[in-house]
Amino acid sequence: MNSVLKFFAVALMIFCVTFQAEAAKKTVMIAEMENFSGYNEELVARIMEEQLIVAMQSSGNYAVVERTQLDKIRDELGLQEEDSDFTDSDLTVELGKFSGAQYMVLGKITTAGTEDTKKSGLINKIKSRFVPPVNAKISLDLRLVDCKTGVIILAKTVDGEKGGKDNKTALYAACKDAAENFLREVQSNNPFVARIAAVNSDEIYIDQGLDSGIQKGENLTLFREGEPIEVDGKIVGMTQTEIGKAKVSEVLQDYSICKIVSFTSPVQKGDVAKREASVK
Repeated sequence: MNSVLKFFAVALMIFCVTFQAEAAKKTVMIAEMENFSGYNEELVARIMEEQLIVAMQSSGNYAVVERTQLDKIRDELGLQEEDSDFTDSDLTVELGKFSGAQYMVLGKITTAGTEDTKKSGLINKIKSRFVPPVNAKISLDLRLVDCKTGVIILAKTVDGEKGGKDNKTALYAACKDAAENFLREVQSNNPFVARIAAVNSDEIYIDQGLDSGIQKGENLTLFREGEPIEVDGKIVGMTQTEIGKAKVSEVLQDYSICKIVSFTSPVQKGDVAKREASVK
């Protein structure tokens, strides 16, 4: 094979792997946030939307539909912005069909604001040297809706609180905190569980691949199952003891390869691997 053909073969292979990885991600649309806080409504809503997009996209498990796509869909459906009631399950289903999104995130900001942390008095002046001059807080009700059925999968009130050098910086940080808290809730309600199929020195092979949505670089916690758990005479699960940590190094079609990071007991075939509910 000459160098040109070799180059195109490698390029095609990279494209196919990238396409498969992208296809395994869940597609999410972030609807416009409604701000009922009475505080800088348009700015806070825009920042919150941006931070939700960043959090979902950077997790590696979700592909976010571009906002321009949402505007195009609204035009195609003949909707005005004020008519876009995303609480309508039928409309959510229609938007999902047009955009290809599997899920939609809806949100209402209930409280938002900033406060000056600088106060008079010697003790407060000393404290102010170690804390940002502005503190921001935000609270919002968020829902994750299945675009295929219109069913609400997750409804949660999330909060964010962070400091910054000025109002805008603090607001960005607080919205980022709230977005990451929501992502943790989403991930904990969409757990990844795999069985260890083989162990090779400091590498493990798990029985979940591209279709599971697992991504290269994700952290996994390893468990060993013990005694069965019985409820009313029915076995509902097994006791689990944490035995280590691993990091996903390669994701293939039907399985994944992970590097063992730490362990308290030698990892064995048949042990369980779970996604850590944390933001990268």
